Amino acid sequence: MKMAGRVGDAPLIGSGVYANQIGGVSTTGHGESIMKCVLSREVVRFIEAGDSASRACYNAIKKMLEQVDGTGGVIAISREGLCGQAFSTDRMAWASVKQDVVKFGIEPGEEQDRVIGSKVHVEK
Repeated sequence: MKMAGRVGDAPLIGSGVYANQIGGVSTTGHGESIMKCVLSREVVRFIEAGDSASRACYNAIKKMLEQVDGTGGVIAISREGLCGQAFSTDRMAWASVKQDVVKFGIEPGEEQDRVIGSKVHVEK
């Protein structure tokens, strides 16, 4: 049910993805809403203004809801290695890894931690 020739949000820098020296973001959800808000760039803009990655994700999703009543989600990382996520959908699977701890969730407000060990094995 998409228009012929439609380009989605994923390949549009600033909408589906965005990264600079301050942070990086990936989005998912209703592409038209994400494109109208240039959602991933908006998250980085909030980080540039001093928000944590978590707060920036929340603020950008809130702004998208207010502007276009759009649904979607974001996951971001700041240059300090701090991760954040937010979503306006019923559920969104997300995960992040820092050192030997995996954080993940799927339900609103859910955040679980698992220690995976400090050794990483790479096949050659």
